[in-house]
Amino acid sequence: MGRGGVTGKTVVRLLVVTTVLACLVLEKSGLAIAETQLVRPEIPGYKTPDWEAPLQQATPRTLAAEYFDLTILGLGLILASYFALRLRSRRWLLLLAVGAVVWLGFLRKGCICSIGAIQNVVLSLSTASYTVPMFVVLIFVLPLVFTLLFGRTFCAAVCPLGAFQELLALYPVQIPQWVDDILGLLAHIFLGFAIVVTSISGVFVICQYDPMVSFFRLGGSWEIWLFSFGVVLLGIFVARPYCRFLCPLGAIFRILSPFSRWHLRIPPEPCILCRLCEGVCPYNAIRRPTELESARGGGRSRSALYETLVGLGCILVLFPLLAYGMGPAGSRLDRRGQLGARGW
Repeated sequence: MGRGGVTGKTVVRLLVVTTVLACLVLEKSGLAIAETQLVRPEIPGYKTPDWEAPLQQATPRTLAAEYFDLTILGLGLILASYFALRLRSRRWLLLLAVGAVVWLGFLRKGCICSIGAIQNVVLSLSTASYTVPMFVVLIFVLPLVFTLLFGRTFCAAVCPLGAFQELLALYPVQIPQWVDDILGLLAHIFLGFAIVVTSISGVFVICQYDPMVSFFRLGGSWEIWLFSFGVVLLGIFVARPYCRFLCPLGAIFRILSPFSRWHLRIPPEPCILCRLCEGVCPYNAIRRPTELESARGGGRSRSALYETLVGLGCILVLFPLLAYGMGPAGSRLDRRGQLGARGW
């Protein structure tokens, strides 16, 4: 039986993401107040450097080319959903994954990227001078919509990072479930870290530490190449390590996918508890069927929902107070705060 319902892990993920968003809102309001108090001295013959210059976008591609890529992304999402839920064909999903690696990976150099689009959206919310293009917004939103409808079909065969790792998993082995659960929290931590860093400094850390871009673009620093080769070697034995343990978009999908309208089921009919699927999924994505779990599924979901509501209430009170206390330290990461500290 596939994963479904609101689980305890979903509660934890909701709390983590809500914490990050609460800190982001408070941090933004604090920096806005600090910016109004910053007065630069007038020095004859000197022009103050524009700290926002690095945030400017490169020369855009034509509108037709942008929306052609967006059409390819939408078509890939439709095909992946059809192959997974209707045809239930792994062969067609693998062929689609190869196409995603070729087009979205090597030919488009890893862009368009729904994962990196998180940073564009965050930057537009935290920086008044930056406007995210609608094309980028749609790149970010489309996979979210399909996840709410059909589950994580974007991850299955459309994302070039995931597709590349899928093709590398030659000798996949299962890792213990408790290890998988602990490492899975790293993706939420990385998501929170990326949101804070992007909103404060404008640095796109998700793109900087993308393990597959080095291969797609055949370039990068030796540190990134070392990280990329490490992920590739690990991916031969541990299926999709970046997707499962570090991908920030995957962290968002884990929160949304339990609420999706249609799920992939194993088998498509109601489970008969034959237990044949236990231990065969290298991703630990198949939850072991038990009579107790089937019997209490509705009550379990309601209980988890109540826990979520209580947790959200607590987090909206406690974590803004924590963010307020961390404000002075966080302001030193921002260029405006650094200039203000020097009297500029």
